[in-house]
This record gives sequence, structure tokens and C-alpha cells, in this order.
Amino acid sequence: MKIAGTFVVAIWAAFLLNFIIPFDFNNIGLTPRSIVGLLGIVTMPFLHGSLGHIISNTIPIFILISLLGATCKRPVLEIVTELIFVGGCLLWAFGNQGTHIGASGLVYALVTYLVMAGIWSKNSQRAAVGFFVAIFYSGLVWGVLPTQPGVSWAGHLFGAIGGVVVAYGQFMSGQIEKKHEKT
Repeated sequence: MKIAGTFVVAIWAAFLLNFIIPFDFNNIGLTPRSIVGLLGIVTMPFLHGSLGHIISNTIPIFILISLLGATCKRPVLEIVTELIFVGGCLLWAFGNQGTHIGASGLVYALVTYLVMAGIWSKNSQRAAVGFFVAIFYSGLVWGVLPTQPGVSWAGHLFGAIGGVVVAYGQFMSGQIEKKHEKT
């Protein structure tokens, strides 16, 4: 929960700094296929356009990172960093035009990571968390469709794909315990 709390404090600090300092930090979000936009792979999860935007990401980020910490043997910060990097790189390479900001891509990455790790793991606690996350966050599936103007459906989609990619990589490397391992 310490990492989850620290991450939430960091996104709120960036949000408040955006109002205090006379520079629009949201301009350094992720812009696909732009050299300057590469910086956005790292900055995007910390930048939010409105109070409603940051509030809608705060609770899921805190819950999902806490669940990650409760079920994973690997350091949480490493996994979160991988999720941000993989989802961000996919969005940078294949995303639609515009500047993407917000932590919702990370929310989608965490959801798919936890669900897939739960499916592939022989650990019953991890499987239960994956099942809970799949049920509780099932409504997020609509967020990967271009239905709302101004919402980065591509960020959601590539975040979700990034979560699957990271979980699969960890499963294949043995970092997620396999169900059918022979001893």
C-alpha cells in the first residue's frame, strides 16, 4: 500500500503543480510517433486535465496497485514501471493523433495484468484477486472503444494490451507460478 499511496500522492502533486507553475505540463503528455512525445511514455500517467479526470483515476490506481502488492512476489514498482513502459511504447507507436494524458492507461494495464496473472498462476490468492478484478472492473471493456470524445480509448486499449504482454512475459519466464508445472 506504500507504493500505491506514493503513486497517488505523485499524481496529485503533479496535478497541483500544473496550477501553481505557469507552464502547462499536459503539453508533455504522450504524442504518438513524435520524438518529443517519447517523454510522455513516462509523464502521461502523472498528468490529468481536470479534477474529475484525476479523481476517476485515483481510487482504481490505489486499489489495483495495492492488490498487485498483496499478490506478487516481484517488487511492485518494477511491475508498475514495466506496465507504464510497455503500454506507453505501444501507444506511442500505434496510437491515434493528439496528446494523451492520464493514468487510465495504467488502470487498464493493471486490470489485465491482475486478471491474466490470476488465470495463469497456480496461486489461489492470485487467482481469487484476478477473478475479483475481472468481475469488478468488467465495465472497463467499453473504454477501449472510441465512444467518448476527448477520452484516450487508444491509451486504454494499449494499456490493456501492455498488461497482458507483461503478465505473459512473467508467466513464460517463471515469475508467475505455472499451474501445470511438473515437480
